[in-house]
Amino acid sequence: MLALARGAASASQCSVLDRVGPSATDADVAAIQQVMIDTGAVGKIGDEIERLLEEALQAIDTFPMSTGAGRRCGPWPTSSSIATPDRSAVGTARERVAVA
Repeated sequence: MLALARGAASASQCSVLDRVGPSATDADVAAIQQVMIDTGAVGKIGDEIERLLEEALQAIDTFPMSTGAGRRCGPWPTSSSIATPDRSAVGTARERVAVA
C-alpha cells in the first residue's frame, strides 16, 4: 500500500510518507493514513481484495464435490453464503482520520 501511495503522491505527500517507521508519532500516523486515502492507495487495495474474494468464491462454486468432502465437512460455502467485505469501513477510517 505504501508503494501505491508513493507512486501517486505529490512531493508534499511524499514527505509525509517519509515519516513511516517506528519513530512516527500519533500525528504522523494520522497524516500518513490521510495521504494513503487521498492518493487512492486504500481504495485500490480494497478493490483488489474484493476482486480476489470474488475469484476465490467463483472457484469454490465450481469445485467438484465428488471427493465426498462435502458429506464429511458439510456443504462448501458459496458466494451467496459468505458475506462480502463491508466497504463502509473505509469511509469510517476516512472519517476517523479527518477528525484526528
